[in-house]
Amino acid sequence: MKQIRMGNKVLSRKIESNLQPKASKQQWQNVGKQEEIILNSEEPEQFIEEEIIQINPKTGKLERKIVRKPLNNEEIDNLQMGQNLEEDLGNGKQVISRKIVQNDQSNQALKQQGWIKNNEGNMEIKFQPEPVKYVEEEILVQGEDGVVQRKLIRRPFLPQDNKLQTGAVIEQDLNGNKVVSRKIVSNNKPVDSTWVQLNNGQLEKIVSQEEPEAYIEEEIIIINPKTQKQERKINQKTFDSIRKQVKLRENLQEGDGTRKVVARRIVRHWQSKQGQMEIQLAQNEPTKYVEEEVLCYGENGIQRKLVRRPLTKENQQMGNNLNEVDKDGNRILSRKIVDNSQSFNQVQKDWQKGQNGTLEKIISQEEPEQYIEEEIIIINPKTGKQERKLVRRPYENDEEIGDQLNESIGNNQKVVARRIVQNDSSLNEWKKNQKTGQLEKPNILRKKVLVMNEETGKMERKLVRKQYQPGLNVGNNIQENDSNGNKILARRIVENTSSTQQVEKEGWKNNQGNYEKTLSIHEPTKFIEEEVIIMRQGGKQERKIIRRPLDEDENIEEGEQLLEDLGEGYYVVSRKIVDNDLSLTSSKWKKNNDGNYEQSLGVEPSQYITEEVLQVNNETGMMERKLVRKPYLGGKVQEGDSLNEVDKNGNKVLSRKIESNLQPKASKQQWQNVGKQEEIILNSEEPEQFIEEEIIQINPKTGKLERKIKQIIYRWDKTQKKIQEMVNKQFQGKLFKMINQIKP
Repeated sequence: MKQIRMGNKVLSRKIESNLQPKASKQQWQNVGKQEEIILNSEEPEQFIEEEIIQINPKTGKLERKIVRKPLNNEEIDNLQMGQNLEEDLGNGKQVISRKIVQNDQSNQALKQQGWIKNNEGNMEIKFQPEPVKYVEEEILVQGEDGVVQRKLIRRPFLPQDNKLQTGAVIEQDLNGNKVVSRKIVSNNKPVDSTWVQLNNGQLEKIVSQEEPEAYIEEEIIIINPKTQKQERKINQKTFDSIRKQVKLRENLQEGDGTRKVVARRIVRHWQSKQGQMEIQLAQNEPTKYVEEEVLCYGENGIQRKLVRRPLTKENQQMGNNLNEVDKDGNRILSRKIVDNSQSFNQVQKDWQKGQNGTLEKIISQEEPEQYIEEEIIIINPKTGKQERKLVRRPYENDEEIGDQLNESIGNNQKVVARRIVQNDSSLNEWKKNQKTGQLEKPNILRKKVLVMNEETGKMERKLVRKQYQPGLNVGNNIQENDSNGNKILARRIVENTSSTQQVEKEGWKNNQGNYEKTLSIHEPTKFIEEEVIIMRQGGKQERKIIRRPLDEDENIEEGEQLLEDLGEGYYVVSRKIVDNDLSLTSSKWKKNNDGNYEQSLGVEPSQYITEEVLQVNNETGMMERKLVRKPYLGGKVQEGDSLNEVDKNGNKVLSRKIESNLQPKASKQQWQNVGKQEEIILNSEEPEQFIEEEIIQINPKTGKLERKIKQIIYRWDKTQKKIQEMVNKQFQGKLFKMINQIKP
């Protein structure tokens, strides 16, 4: 007892008979009231205990030993302690564990455990040769009482075991037990006393003595609101512990903002995790990821993949139509923020771990650099509706390209556009555009609308395309008001065969199902409309109508017969104020360099030769009096008001003059084009001859003589009777002379 109080360790104690010969007692020395034998005069208080393994190259077996050597305080700082070391000692030897142990065992106990002194004077235990690898199976054993026991079984790995299925498996072994998992494990761990060696040489570890055949497994995410990190774990529950009906699937979103159940499943053959019912999968996951769709360029072409990385505070553009290049030369097509709320199983199924904590999902392995993109219209003959879709296929040469095609490819289908496009669209953008219009009508109503902008007081001019409705007025000069009070100027029916690319190129935008195109946003409510004439070379002139905004403070002279010379051969022949109510595109109006609208009425002669002509109408036998004009091409022309010429057609030319063509267009509308000249019929029925009577009469009031000449239409049948009467009065000579003058 005194030794214990002095700090000596009593390692063993036994009662022995004193029946030995005297000679055997001589090694005992008397020390006070007791006898002693010194077994070892220099032993350390502590040992360094190392477990060492080595594969024997001759047998292919693993040799294991535990070595104890005295603790050296100077060396301890350079030694690594632990259970899962892989410290190479050379010659195929590895230290797999190292620890400090107390020198507290008796010699007898050490001998019983198998400790012996090696050549270096240290203590060691050698084990039987072991296999280098094991096949480890997790099995469920159901006893006669129905209780399920879970075990791990290890057996030596054999070459033919390379063909075994590993991972989560559902099999039955030769004894009818369920094998729920299998893996190949290396025999490079320290000796584990929880494994028990069976008679057949296998190792066995009891995981649980009694458990249900199936569990409800919940995958839970717990979000830390301060750090915005999340913890992920799996809970195993028995069916009895869940008293309400619950949903079972991989992608749940149950719970509040800080705790979510993201998956719930029935696990009949649950793989044990060291017997725990709650498994920690992750502690500091990000709550959100940045997900990028990326095109990577490799030796075999283009690979498309999704890359997820934790969301940071870095400001980056989000969207479906990006065109960025990362530091590795890969093209980033889209970027968005996604919640980290997929179940662990789903992530493992869909994603692979990349570099720097990223996740990657391969979408396609090989894609072309370019596509042929065709826009196709499919007409349903039963409904009369049409469906529009985009089709992409790898680019091939020698195909007609354009945005305004009209190729029939059979089955009521038309290709309206074909273009070469780069492979630079994200999948979301492509899916959004793939079907550009379901069940369109083959015809569209296009109307031109004037909308009053209340803020600016100006008019906005738009084209609006909407679905065709029978019964509406169609034309280029409609004056209708829609339900919003906007003025509709024109309405046309157009075929719905423009490609979406062409529609976008032309500036059409979708507004509540209708397409709109803004032609101008600042138009006045009234215009000054001037008819102008511009002199050109070669005796020609151009006539235009020009509209410019009305300035309320401007002093305007209106009129239909103006002749304002603005210099340089520029004349204004009429001017008026008009409402802004014309369909400019339908009337061939164009914007000029001054920003005003103008319409060319054509190029005309600057001067005309105008003749007054008498011409016989063969149908009526009467004379027609006309004004005839034709362009003056220069040269000498006989003018006069009392000509008596006959032209090559036998018509009498009564007068001729050269006139300027500086009249407004309105005054020209009575002229009719007849061949290469213009005509105005002044009188369609005139006699070829008149009877002219000169009459005198004395005015009884004044006593003066009044003289007048009167013309009456000459007709041959009435005159013949008068001539016969004159013959009877013996004026033959004069009358025959008269007849020769008036005979038709």
